[in-house]
Amino acid sequence: MFNTIILKKGYANLTSREYKRFSKGDTIFGIDSNPEELQRWSIEQEQDAKAELAKHNCTYSSGYVWDIEEYALEYCECDEDGEFVEGSDFDLAREA
Repeated sequence: MFNTIILKKGYANLTSREYKRFSKGDTIFGIDSNPEELQRWSIEQEQDAKAELAKHNCTYSSGYVWDIEEYALEYCECDEDGEFVEGSDFDLAREA
């Protein structure tokens, strides 16, 4: 059972070839992803976490390279030291 919600931010710069293999959410929960933890709540504070997520948008903009910025809430179980134990359901922020 989940007891923790973590707001995460992922970022990537991809070539067009790399972007063709990219799936939305990959910077948060894809293979070899390393998102930044921005904030953490207990599961009882879910509404606060969702309100914070609503302040952010996922962006996918192309130019010379694809600039990708994604935000998501991760629902998981953590131990008393705050270390990840198991779980992971994600809610991605809406796309800009």
